[in-house]
Amino acid sequence: QKLFNKQRRKSNISYYRLRLAALEPAPGEPDGPQCRAWVRRVLEESITAVRLPGGRVPPLGEDPLFLGCREYRTSRVSDRAADLNFPERMAQLAGRGEALVIPVEPGPDDIAALVRAAAGHSSLVLATCNAHLVRGQLELAGALAETGIPLIVAALRDPYDLAWTPETAAALCAWEYSAGSLDALWGVLSGARMPVGVLPLERLK
Repeated sequence: QKLFNKQRRKSNISYYRLRLAALEPAPGEPDGPQCRAWVRRVLEESITAVRLPGGRVPPLGEDPLFLGCREYRTSRVSDRAADLNFPERMAQLAGRGEALVIPVEPGPDDIAALVRAAAGHSSLVLATCNAHLVRGQLELAGALAETGIPLIVAALRDPYDLAWTPETAAALCAWEYSAGSLDALWGVLSGARMPVGVLPLERLK
């Protein structure tokens, strides 16, 4: 059995080496203009629509509310990454609306305050980050959906977050929490581009 497992691992490594060799390398010098353009295109084409109840991404309207926690990475060293946050970046790109930075795990009082803040807005855009591990974000999504205001939920890392979001909410996956992925996501939220990414996990749909 050990010999079989060893041979299987070697076979898998050989297979993926061949796959990697077949990939087209990024053009130009590393971190040069051509390479950056290639990375930007990859990010734009990776934005995935997991669920669109109306068949399209809801329009943001004149006064959207953007919500989400700051980027963080849980580790023994630190749980804070770069000073990057979804709501402020989206409001900056939109040139309108309101940005609210939320706790990584909102509690009942946080959720109640955020629901009150949502009143009167034309749309709600909630970014999740590891919400399948910190359930407060999912509870917030449910509470925001109950307001009846059009809701878009964007998973900035794992798409698993979206499996527990309300069926009435549009659900997008950006796959990572980075400046490039936020800019790519804005292209979809603004209606400039369609989400053409492919979800490899069919059960989430």
